[in-house]
Amino acid sequence: TKATLPIGKIANALKNDTLNSVKLSFNAYNTNSTNQFGMSAPKYLLMVRAKDLDKFFEDNLLTDDVTSFVATYSSAKNQYTFTNITRLITTCIAEKKALNGTVPEDLTEDMVLVPVSVTFDSNNKMVSIRHDLKPGYVKLKGGKDNKLKLEVIYSKLNK
Repeated sequence: TKATLPIGKIANALKNDTLNSVKLSFNAYNTNSTNQFGMSAPKYLLMVRAKDLDKFFEDNLLTDDVTSFVATYSSAKNQYTFTNITRLITTCIAEKKALNGTVPEDLTEDMVLVPVSVTFDSNNKMVSIRHDLKPGYVKLKGGKDNKLKLEVIYSKLNK
């Protein structure tokens, strides 16, 4: 699954402001399966920049909370929530500014969502992320008819 983030719109809307927090949630369609062999939603979902996807798994990387994130499925809310992707947004803006000094309004960043299996050690520290190969299923809401909700919290300096 691919999600396209509107980096240029965020950057231009908050030109003189400070970006504090960005939260992105993916709601799932309800799947009320009464079939005894019905599949459940994957427990973890990795969100990584599309251009970094192959390197992420080839190098056995862990999330860095800059270009890659893991969210846990909430059955109560029926969603995956990436609670703070602020550093991703600021990194994308900084990269573009370093190239040509400005951020065009139509600049976007493609993110890929992958079901993963996460292993933790005895201190609850993440030690590995692998493709989730167990049978599972979730259909996420999104697209042209069902836009995602991106919550942005920012500070504005009063002059």
